[in-house]
Amino acid sequence: MIAILYWAAFIAAIALLIGAIFLARAFVAMSKTMDAVTKTMGTLDTQVTGITTETQLILNKTNTLVEDVNGKVARLDPIFDAMGDIGVSVQDLNTSIRNMSSTVSNSVKMTEEKVSNTVSYSNAFMVVRDILKKRKANKEVK
Repeated sequence: MIAILYWAAFIAAIALLIGAIFLARAFVAMSKTMDAVTKTMGTLDTQVTGITTETQLILNKTNTLVEDVNGKVARLDPIFDAMGDIGVSVQDLNTSIRNMSSTVSNSVKMTEEKVSNTVSYSNAFMVVRDILKKRKANKEVK
């Protein structure tokens, strides 16, 4: 019976040894994985620092460009205001020309009516004169 106990203890010791070997292998593999992760994180940190620096430079250039564009747009504002004023002036000029054209047209119509009346009166006067001449001629003949 003691021999069975020794054999059981020996088998348990071998099982513990095998378990310890597998556990040690797992820890070694985990250690290698953690080293790789540490190395990757170091590389990633360096790359992120580079990207951050480049991004900051791009943002600075973009801000400078935006300020430049805003300055140029501010200098163009008076030009657009002047163009708006020119548009208003042209519209006023068109209104004035329309009014003047309407006035001239009305004046021509009034003059046309006066001329027409004058011609009518002249025709009537000539008819009356012809009638008077005929009467005078008829009186002289009689």
